[in-house]
Amino acid sequence: MDTIAKNYEVIWGKVIEPSLKEIAQHSDNFKIKDKAKELILNEYKEFNNHCKKTYMKNPSNKLDRHKVSACYILAIVKASPIITDSNNLLSDGEFYTVNEEIALTVGLSILRAFCSNDKRYPVSLPFDFTYPKASHGDYRKNFVVELHFTKEEGNYNILSLSHTLYLLEQFNQQYWKT
Repeated sequence: MDTIAKNYEVIWGKVIEPSLKEIAQHSDNFKIKDKAKELILNEYKEFNNHCKKTYMKNPSNKLDRHKVSACYILAIVKASPIITDSNNLLSDGEFYTVNEEIALTVGLSILRAFCSNDKRYPVSLPFDFTYPKASHGDYRKNFVVELHFTKEEGNYNILSLSHTLYLLEQFNQQYWKT
């Protein structure tokens, strides 16, 4: 088993699968896609390989923590492992963002694990993340909506997302005891 697959098994077991099951068991409206595990892994590998081949001088090097987290977020958004039987709109005109919520939770969990002094790669839930105040609405909710439109528009920008994750990490350094 390659390194990506080994790390994915940990992330799947500690963060992704519990997040999916939590959503699915609390609503009859949501179901986990068949082969969700494989779909997410395949999307992650594609984003990871694209990032290495396109943006790195030496594609055999590892991605930094922000790019890894960004690739996981985008992989989950693109794979959309949670499906619903109803249309994508709620009664008030809002849209479902459960896949984007899960993606952000997973990506930030991975980022937080990388920033931890514990070298055993302690990816798990819950994790501690603080968000800046938003001028309009809630920062996390705005981030989730941005991820929703990323999928709708098919505009998966790894570098832009990794830059946002870098800034969130910097913002949180004042709160973390690393």
